[in-house]
Amino acid sequence: MFNKIKPSFSIQSLNNTPIQLKSSTKLLGATTDDQFKFDLHVNNCIKKTHSKLGLLYRNRRRNSLPLKPRVLSLTYLLPSLMYNSQIFTNLNSAILTKLESTYNKVARSAAQQTYKSHHCLSLKHLNWLELPHQLLLSQFQIIHSILYQPSYCPALSPLISHYSPSRPLRSSNQDLLQIYKPKSKFGSNMYSYHPTIAWNRLPLEIRTLTHSKQFKTATKEHFKSHWYCYCTLPP
Repeated sequence: MFNKIKPSFSIQSLNNTPIQLKSSTKLLGATTDDQFKFDLHVNNCIKKTHSKLGLLYRNRRRNSLPLKPRVLSLTYLLPSLMYNSQIFTNLNSAILTKLESTYNKVARSAAQQTYKSHHCLSLKHLNWLELPHQLLLSQFQIIHSILYQPSYCPALSPLISHYSPSRPLRSSNQDLLQIYKPKSKFGSNMYSYHPTIAWNRLPLEIRTLTHSKQFKTATKEHFKSHWYCYCTLPP
């Protein structure tokens, strides 16, 4: 009863048809596997964006693009690449590298830079954030809406709550979030773990902003002051 051996069971059937077990499923446009990871979903987004990038490059050579490259990137490329980016938590390092590479390609296409140019030139020219910060910003916007607009997403409201210690502590007035420590690797993929840890690292003056636009602007300026890449850019 208490051993670690998985018990053998027979697959149930429905109308004399055996039910097939699947390693992944798709719900509300997001594909997840049996470990509650979204690597398959990110791979599909990358493939779609690569095919759209190829189409844009071919049409650009023919000078048949109806809109500017920046507008096309914002309306045509980024929505397919960053679809459901709010749930991109605890991604595999290899998947995150591929996603960041594709994101930089979209930035070069929008800024009309060559593939040999550094991605920081394109991102700063477009006033875009780096991919890790962009993913965090989308997650922080969801948390901010849950905290200050309870009717925004009732399903996630029980997972996000303020930290209230049982006795007076120095962290009592820091407006921190409660971090539910997972008991397994499966639990570490939950939305209430990694985003809440990153939220608590934000400065207090940003976490206490109640207006959504002010919060977004302050968070972007905070991320721009903590740029990941330390390459030497020309003035």
